[in-house]
Amino acid sequence: MSAHLSVKDKLEVQVESCRPDAPCQAAAPQTIAGVGVAFAIADLDRDGRPEVVFAEAGAPGDEDAVRVVTIGGADKPATKKTFKAGVAGIALVDPGSGPVQVIAAVRFVGATRVDLWRLD
Repeated sequence: MSAHLSVKDKLEVQVESCRPDAPCQAAAPQTIAGVGVAFAIADLDRDGRPEVVFAEAGAPGDEDAVRVVTIGGADKPATKKTFKAGVAGIALVDPGSGPVQVIAAVRFVGATRVDLWRLD
């Protein structure tokens, strides 16, 4: 699986399907618009399809949001959590049992602290 910011505010993700008895096959790239600089990729719900977790591309000082989009998952709705502050970073934590946790670091403009939010 690979991902890179290919064009302004767009993330291009390409997933490879690999099996021990066959060579890896790459799926067609998927482009997601409106992506800011903070993003992470993981199979959050362990269903075999990766999700992209990203901060939206907003102007500094504007409200921000974290979105979760399933790659190749048109049948799954995207999840969105809006914040009244900017998202400074995203981390994924795998507790070993249960789903992967999404942590967003959120900071108001001019603030000296960062608040950590766990997305459900």
